[in-house]
Amino acid sequence: MVWLGHFLQSHPELAVFLSIGIGYWSGGFSFGAFKLGPVTGSLFAGIGIGQFAEIPVSPIAKSFLFLLFLFGIGYSVCPQFVAALKRDGLKPVALAVVTCVTGLVTAIMVVRFLGLDAGYAAGLVSGSLTESPAMGTATDAINALGVTAAETGLGLFLGGICVTTAPMIVGLCFGRYLLKMNPVLLLGGLAGSMTMTAAMAAVQVRSNSPVAVLGYTPAVPLAHILLTTWGTVIVGVMGR
Repeated sequence: MVWLGHFLQSHPELAVFLSIGIGYWSGGFSFGAFKLGPVTGSLFAGIGIGQFAEIPVSPIAKSFLFLLFLFGIGYSVCPQFVAALKRDGLKPVALAVVTCVTGLVTAIMVVRFLGLDAGYAAGLVSGSLTESPAMGTATDAINALGVTAAETGLGLFLGGICVTTAPMIVGLCFGRYLLKMNPVLLLGGLAGSMTMTAAMAAVQVRSNSPVAVLGYTPAVPLAHILLTTWGTVIVGVMGR
């Protein structure tokens, strides 16, 4: 396999297509009710290829592809957000705002309490709130500020638990007692506020009702926008 590693190092673009090809192939296999899918399959394929070949990636290519990824998110969620807002009203949107803001505030409190740097704060937000683009926007902000990113990660275990659960608890109480939302609609809205499609599907299956989608659809596009922005915000706050 050494020859393959040297070959991919000489032609890094082929490593990308190889990862995608293997990912789509492996993602099609099912293990009972579990199926990887092409995205997860490509991720694991890239990890595997990286174990025996150190593939150089141009900083320009990384920036361009990340910006293209952000464009794709914005381009896809904006029409959904406007249509869902007209159809389903403001309650899921208000729930998304409260949940996302709670997540940011909790992350700032945890990071300040633990005395962590801006790089670690960015990893805590993106990992605990399950929003990978936040890590990219935070990295750009870290580079601009010149602060260290040496400790960037998903966060301490307990800190991650706080940042993950606090928004859901606050959102649950806010939606149930202040907005008086239907329980299934509320759970769908919470799943959208945390950008967790799998959670919405689980609610839909357990409730045997499509109502969860009505809460999920207006919340998830706004949550994507806010949580992606939080990467830059928390680095700005912690980098001072």
